[in-house]
Amino acid sequence: MPISQLGQLNTTALTVPNVYVQIVPPQFLLNGIPSNIGGLVGSAKWGPVNRPIIVGSMTDYSSKFGDPVARKYDMGSYVAIAAQLGGALGVAIECVRVTDGTDTAATLTIQTNCLTVTSRWTGSLGSQIRFAIGQGSRANSKQVRVSMPGRMPEIFDNILQGVKSAAVGAGGTGYVQGTTFVTFAAPPGVGGRRAIGHAVVTAGAVSSIVIDDPGWGYTAAPTATITGAGTGATATATISHWPSIAEAINSGIPNARGRSDMVVASQGAGVTAPTHAAYLLAGGTDGADGIDGTILMGTDTFPRSGMYALRGKLAQVVTLCDLTDKTTWGTQDSYGQSEGSYMIVAGPASESQDDAISEKAAAGIDSAWTKVCLGDWIYWNDTYSGISQRLVSPAAFAFGKLIALAPQHSTLNKRLPNVVSTQKSKTGIPYSDAEIQNLVLGGIDVICNPSPGGNYFAWRTGHNSSSNNAIHGDNYTRMIDYIAITLNRGMGIYIGELQSRKDNDPTRRRAKATLDAFLTAMVQQEQIDEFQVILDKSINPNERIGLGYMQANVKVVFLSVVEFFIINLEGGQTVTIERVGSDFTSLRTAA
Repeated sequence: MPISQLGQLNTTALTVPNVYVQIVPPQFLLNGIPSNIGGLVGSAKWGPVNRPIIVGSMTDYSSKFGDPVARKYDMGSYVAIAAQLGGALGVAIECVRVTDGTDTAATLTIQTNCLTVTSRWTGSLGSQIRFAIGQGSRANSKQVRVSMPGRMPEIFDNILQGVKSAAVGAGGTGYVQGTTFVTFAAPPGVGGRRAIGHAVVTAGAVSSIVIDDPGWGYTAAPTATITGAGTGATATATISHWPSIAEAINSGIPNARGRSDMVVASQGAGVTAPTHAAYLLAGGTDGADGIDGTILMGTDTFPRSGMYALRGKLAQVVTLCDLTDKTTWGTQDSYGQSEGSYMIVAGPASESQDDAISEKAAAGIDSAWTKVCLGDWIYWNDTYSGISQRLVSPAAFAFGKLIALAPQHSTLNKRLPNVVSTQKSKTGIPYSDAEIQNLVLGGIDVICNPSPGGNYFAWRTGHNSSSNNAIHGDNYTRMIDYIAITLNRGMGIYIGELQSRKDNDPTRRRAKATLDAFLTAMVQQEQIDEFQVILDKSINPNERIGLGYMQANVKVVFLSVVEFFIINLEGGQTVTIERVGSDFTSLRTAA
């Protein structure tokens, strides 16, 4: 009774009488991609460079990149603002740390070149790493503790003595006398015996090493016998904890814990016994002072860097932290269109409206994939650095609010907490309707107080930079990208399937059912208004089918964002109200 997956069995070529079971997969259901993923590029105090690392909270960010810093291009400040705007759902942000190339790792050399410890990543946070050596839980063992702010300490216990090195003696024919030829190491944990050695090649002959091993709890030095070139020579091994400590840090302890995520270690030439002491690494620098637009943008060749390191990470809202160089906006916009990312840019602090409009026009930005924010910077209540009114770019608040909203929504009139004031509001003179109209026509958004809903700070237009009224809303960019990326990621399941010329082809039928189910769910969840999917012979003629094409025409009606609420009010003692049938729109109750 053979059992096979559907499509594996040639049902027209069966010869053996039997029951043949084909497992038919259930109807494929298309699920939307996450729409709350943002992408940031900026500086940080720690972490890998030009490699996207996702964070889900401010605590998560601090453990991976360090705390925010009150400086230009700081990525942590944007994450902190996004976390405040995200509410209970938090954030999901792909963070790319960049440097100017001068960043250095913190280091520590212990006991006259016995052990060198280096922070795993560059950055000033590495200079806060503590490295401590103490007595292990077992006799003749050591314990190492590595700790840094924002992380749980790493403890490596029961590190036993091992063989440090062996040098060729005077009889070592074919070798340079006194040269270290092999390194041995005992297991850093309990159990098992092993020797790790590097074979030496001399004139084509490979030496092999055999250790006379009295046990890992050494009381006397074992000897190593060299065979191969220089046969008969012997070397005395040096007993030390240092090679085992280095191996524990770099490779972990078997069945106990993995490698260190904070530091790497290398043994030196020193042989003195470890002293129980605590040390602090030093010399880590961030490489943040020389960051500019070129570094933030990065390169699109392997290995990708800067903005381009975010390719394929589904970041639907992207910001290059504090980048105000308008010559980069066109390239950013092209990236956003290719990746389905909404690019958030802003002008420099204290930017005038006229400068913003003219420079945006000069940059050639008229696109639904770029949101341009006026350089009216925000005084933010920064609870991390202790600066109660710190000036930050409005791009941080556009970025944070957009990833906190479902894609069908606009930033228009959405409250922005933790805004103390803006540069404009500090003057005490609010934006006039004429000024807002000027910005709307110029394709630029701004944070205002008051807002249409009351006396709070909010985005005033909810527009992208496009001059096309049909697509200039935040909701258009977010929704079209959300649907497009979802279909692109999900409908690939039908590539490689068979398609016939029949009117009721099963592959087209299943593909249409998948599209219908996904879009119906969006209607039910009040994300779209209505839709239409055409996937039949009317748009798939035989000639196209024969060439391997299958086409679907999908139309989706988005929900409309209310921007203009017109109320016609007629009042007075001579007003007459006429009611027809049950049209009682106003009642006057007797006292």
